[in-house]
Amino acid sequence: MDKEYFEKLRDYFKCKIPRKIEDHLRPLIKEIKNNNLLENKLRFHPLGFLYIKLFEFQNGETIRMHFWLEENNIQKPLMDIHNHFYHVNSYVYQGKLINKLYERVSEVSNTHAIYSGIYKNISERILIKTNDFDNLILSEEEHIYAKELYRIDKSQIHSGDKLGKDFTVSIVFTENPGNPNPLVFGPIKGENKYSYESEIVSKNLIEIIKKNITMPNTDYK
Repeated sequence: MDKEYFEKLRDYFKCKIPRKIEDHLRPLIKEIKNNNLLENKLRFHPLGFLYIKLFEFQNGETIRMHFWLEENNIQKPLMDIHNHFYHVNSYVYQGKLINKLYERVSEVSNTHAIYSGIYKNISERILIKTNDFDNLILSEEEHIYAKELYRIDKSQIHSGDKLGKDFTVSIVFTENPGNPNPLVFGPIKGENKYSYESEIVSKNLIEIIKKNITMPNTDYK
């Protein structure tokens, strides 16, 4: 996959054309199934899914893929409520996801401590507890199914996961990146510092992905 391929995929995301995204993914999925695109590049994310950065544009925007298997790879303690330093544009290629949005409110007591996320290197992420707290309530819960496109703005606080036990795949375009220190919302009495590792995924798990990922089709709703 060359620069031109990913530029066109980015255009389809920006224009919000799910059918074009799906059709354009055919050579990429074929490459994943038949070759070694994921080897030594696919990593565990602390929130349990597997991820790979497929391409990075000159302005820092990226194209990524996320995979959720039946196994639970979540690192403890779970710190899943957060924001991003870019807009998330995600196309659910296979399976289904749940996205939860949170609002800041002033009428309740503090619910979370605010942690600053720092990427020490490609394999280690550190969360540092700040002196700030926030009051969060769940405001919206949405289910996103295969062939659907959704967006999470930088300003939004959210958590997400796969919905059910189905093998799930999403393609993500990270748009307009800013300050690379997103916020994570953790327990009031949490530790001052947490460290999470992002290890390379084994060949056995990659083979499971190759077996379960399907080729694109045009059977749209």
